[in-house]
Amino acid sequence: MAHAVEAHDAKQFINGEWMGAADGTTFQKKNPYNGQVASQVAAGKREDARRAIEAAHTAFQSWGSSAPGVRRLLFLKVADVLERRMQEVAKITAEETGQTFGWGMFNCIFAVGTLREAAAQAYGAIGEVIPTDLPDTTAMAIRQPVGVVVGIAPWNAPMILGIRAIAAPLAYGNTVILKASEECPATHLMIASIFEEAGFPKGVVNVITNAPPDAAEVVDELIANPKTRRISFTGSTKIGKLIAESAGRHLKRVVLELGGKAPLVVLADADLEGLLDRDQIELIVVGGLQLVGVARRQLFPRRVVDQIVVGVGAHECDQVGDCLKTVEVLVLTQKCLPLVARVAPAGRPHGVAVTIGQLQADRHEVSSHAAHNSERGGRIEVRHPRCR
Repeated sequence: MAHAVEAHDAKQFINGEWMGAADGTTFQKKNPYNGQVASQVAAGKREDARRAIEAAHTAFQSWGSSAPGVRRLLFLKVADVLERRMQEVAKITAEETGQTFGWGMFNCIFAVGTLREAAAQAYGAIGEVIPTDLPDTTAMAIRQPVGVVVGIAPWNAPMILGIRAIAAPLAYGNTVILKASEECPATHLMIASIFEEAGFPKGVVNVITNAPPDAAEVVDELIANPKTRRISFTGSTKIGKLIAESAGRHLKRVVLELGGKAPLVVLADADLEGLLDRDQIELIVVGGLQLVGVARRQLFPRRVVDQIVVGVGAHECDQVGDCLKTVEVLVLTQKCLPLVARVAPAGRPHGVAVTIGQLQADRHEVSSHAAHNSERGGRIEVRHPRCR
């Protein structure tokens, strides 16, 4: 029977056991909509990372040589468990991140598909025959699991990116450590609960949590420890550079998916009404998230700018509320509020006319708004909450 993740007293998952931090400390993640405590989890530090590494390293001795059919069956079970528990996961996601319940459900649906694809990949580690100049000799290469793989996942699509960080390495016979995001620790701990319920062996999947001030030392241990072999990180370019630098010092391979958004260029003959509908869907459904796929900056010909400004105002979100009760919600963290509040006054000296919607500091919510700069090439930026 799987351990139920109690969001207000969540433990780390190390070596198949639910345990607190080595020093007994905890930290709280607050709901960005109402300011209430959404989760209280273990505030792990370097010693907790070491415990997880040792557990994963020991488990690799047997998991790495397990039959692909065994791994495939377990992954199919994990997918079934997540499919059954989607609403439970989506609720925790919404409460921790301020994302909509629907976005949490979409994350789970997508993650189920990833898990079933990982099941198929259990047989994907194939080798090849290599040409050789030696007579009567056959040369071949085989692929083998490397050992302990570290996954560092963000909060913006927590189940999609949390599962993605560990699914393929596990399917190929590696053991994993998932470092949960400080913005959604209980959500990422749900991954451990789901793998536990599916029957994964002890130590194969480990999920650790930490308070924001302790992230640097935890990540340093995960990279520097000689028993970890690969690092996967999704997040900001700033942190990605630091992780790449550290991995380079230790000659470890690292996979990075970092931030950055190219502008969306709109031509004069474009379907502007259709574009505005698309913009609003992005702003509402994903809650103004830091998603690379959301077009934060858009470039228009000067002659259509006024039409766009009017259109943005007409499409503006007018139902901002509790992420568990509405699909139209834009919620951000407390640290983002000053950034959003500065958009309007900061633009006026540069000829920018701003339309801005609801901004309530007590509930950390903001509706979509547009900034129009007619003096600099007719640029309009359809903005949404985004801070680092």
